[in-house]
Amino acid sequence: MANIVKVVFSVDTCTHSVEVPNTINKGDKIVVKLENGNDIAKVVTTCFEGNPDEQNLTFLRVATDLDLEKQQQKDKNNALTKEKVKNIIQKHKIDLKLIKVHESFDNSKILVVYTAPERVDFRDLVKELAGVFKTHIEMRQISDRECACILGLMAECGQELCCRRFLYDPKAVTIKMAKTQEVALNPNKINGLCGKLRCCLNYEYGQYKEILEKMPELNSIVKTPAGQGAVVYRDLLRERVSVKLENEETQDFNLTDIQKSA
Repeated sequence: MANIVKVVFSVDTCTHSVEVPNTINKGDKIVVKLENGNDIAKVVTTCFEGNPDEQNLTFLRVATDLDLEKQQQKDKNNALTKEKVKNIIQKHKIDLKLIKVHESFDNSKILVVYTAPERVDFRDLVKELAGVFKTHIEMRQISDRECACILGLMAECGQELCCRRFLYDPKAVTIKMAKTQEVALNPNKINGLCGKLRCCLNYEYGQYKEILEKMPELNSIVKTPAGQGAVVYRDLLRERVSVKLENEETQDFNLTDIQKSA
């Protein structure tokens, strides 16, 4: 069986698989051959056996110190290249927002990453860019979620966005997950910087779902050591409920101390 790892490129929002030697480890940077050039990718999973899901990626070598120095210099030059690209875009008066410019490791192409409210006709723009930079130009339109990932913005928790740090293939997030965790359905609270539901709503959803199966419904009648009453509040994480007793007094109880009334 082939030895496969998942890798991510600097302008990626998802992983790609590639066959590598057994000596490759998570965190290694490798030089990969693509359809139209070579680039450096970072290994983000440990090795596993299987078949590569893409045939257009080929492992060339582990990135050497010279390779990494070359890429670092390219990253510095990208700022100047981006400014030139931005000026040309403004000259053509095209309605798009330039996010990132990436020159491939072997100078075979320049990738222009952008967002736009609608489909853009950039044929004349590409012709001029190709004439200025003397290389192949690839335009890639991305979504707001992909934009936040590529920029590596800081989340409310104070850390770089999960999709940039480790969550390379995020699962779908639904409003049901927020409701299950009894989170206030305020867009400012449940939406991330990309404007979509926060990926972290997925992390504890299974635990909350498990707890809810044991929890009594709000306003349901339960039996407690202090008598019968109605559930008025549920603390899911602590597995406690507040019960309004028949004498109008409200007390808190552990979930293990109450019984659902038939």
